[in-house]
Amino acid sequence: LALRKHFFGDHPFAFHPCGTVESASKLDEQSIRKLHKELLVGSNAVIVITGDFEEEAILPQLENLLEKIPAGGFERPKTTGNLPATTKQVDEKLDREQAVVLEAYPDVGVHSDDTHAAELLDEILSDMAGPLFKAVREDRSLAYFVGASRLLAYDFGCFCLYAGTHPDSTGEVYACFDQELQRIRDGGLSKEELDAARTRLIVHSRFSLQSPSTRATKASLNALYGKPIMDWLTYEERLMKLTVDDLTAFANKFLCPEKRLRVSVTPN
Repeated sequence: LALRKHFFGDHPFAFHPCGTVESASKLDEQSIRKLHKELLVGSNAVIVITGDFEEEAILPQLENLLEKIPAGGFERPKTTGNLPATTKQVDEKLDREQAVVLEAYPDVGVHSDDTHAAELLDEILSDMAGPLFKAVREDRSLAYFVGASRLLAYDFGCFCLYAGTHPDSTGEVYACFDQELQRIRDGGLSKEELDAARTRLIVHSRFSLQSPSTRATKASLNALYGKPIMDWLTYEERLMKLTVDDLTAFANKFLCPEKRLRVSVTPN
């Protein structure tokens, strides 16, 4: 939450999805109806049906349902300003024993051609057999946990490294983050690292597509995002085309010190 607040600034992503006690108390019927009217329009609606059904039986029911949805237009909100909202070092205090350090950079979102390069870097930096995990946890015993994550919107996002550590070790953990990202920016990733991460993503993708409901969810989101409905059919091909140079280029464009936000959450 501290990271989101400082990374996204005045954008809604800066807040918890459930809001706050203060924001919830200000909700009223008028504001909820207004949002419903803005969102539930034909151009912003996708209906996906999956399972055992007869087309001739379901289509009339669909027509009755769709006739009730207004045909109005929908304009996707645009991001304002640069991300992160600040690039300073932020220190937050909590009543806790350990510290958590986070390091965040801008990301490209789900609709960019570069999103798979970021996805592979996320997988490499989260690998429990990878150099970052080895340097931070195995070699120097600096962290209880360490990894990477992405928080994505349509055309922007946040790429984050994180670790749980002793309050006295935060500086050393950040130094390990620096060392690993500099290695990537310098083109130090090996083809073996890339291939291993690519294989893990492909296996995960194949597992995730085993149920009709999962494929239906992916299809509906792709339709809303304006992507090919069944883009998973070319997912593996797109991953296989990526090279170490592609990941190096992404890191130099986005995962660079001048675009970095650091947040340390330490004991009171």
